[in-house]
Amino acid sequence: MKLPVSYLFVPGDRPDRFAKAFASAAEAVIIDLEDAVSPAGKEEARQHIRAWRTTGPDPGTRLLLRINDATTPWFDDDLSLVRECSIAGVVFPKAERVTDIARVRDALPGNGFIIPIVETAQGMLGVDALAAAQSVQRFAFGTLDYAVDVGLSGDERGLVYPSCRMALSSKVAGIGAPIAGVTTELANDARLEADLAFARACGFGAKLCIHPR
Repeated sequence: MKLPVSYLFVPGDRPDRFAKAFASAAEAVIIDLEDAVSPAGKEEARQHIRAWRTTGPDPGTRLLLRINDATTPWFDDDLSLVRECSIAGVVFPKAERVTDIARVRDALPGNGFIIPIVETAQGMLGVDALAAAQSVQRFAFGTLDYAVDVGLSGDERGLVYPSCRMALSSKVAGIGAPIAGVTTELANDARLEADLAFARACGFGAKLCIHPR
C-alpha cells in the first residue's frame, strides 16, 4: 500500500479552507481539532466538520482528523465525532499509552487507521509498543513539542536519536515509515530541503505541512 508523502494541516474552525486544502497538491489533509483550535472553539469546529461531511464530497482516506489527546476534556467528544462521521484516519497527539490507542481504534470504521504523534519523552520510550498496536499505520514526529518536553537546545543533533528510534520501531513492527514534523519557515526553501534531507537520512518517508506552499 502506497502511503501519502505530504500531509497538510487545516484548522477545524476554518471550514472556508477545507475545500482549498483538498484542492491542493497534498496527498492527505488533516483537519485539526487540537492546536489550531482554541478551547472555546472546539465544539463549533466539530459542528463545521459534521456539516461539511454531510454536504461535501467524500474525500475517502485522504481525509484525516487530528483529535485532542486523551488527557483533555475534549477527547471523548472528538471520538464521538469520528464515529458519527465515519472518519477513517485519526491523527492522535501526545501518544504515550497503548490503552489510549485502543480507545481511538474502537471509534474507527472497519477500514480505519491511526497515526500516533510521538512528541513527549514518555511517548518516545514507548514507541515499540505503540508501533505494534492494532490499527497503527505509521508514526508522526511532533518535533517542536518533543524539543520543548525534553529541553533540547534547537540543534538538530538532538533529534537524531529519537528520529532513528522511531524509524527502527516502525520497520520492526511492519508499519509505514514515519512522518517528519513541520518546517515553520514557510518561505525558506533551503531550510525545507535541509529538513527533508535530515528526515530521509533517519528513515522517514513523509512530511507534515502547515501551508499549501
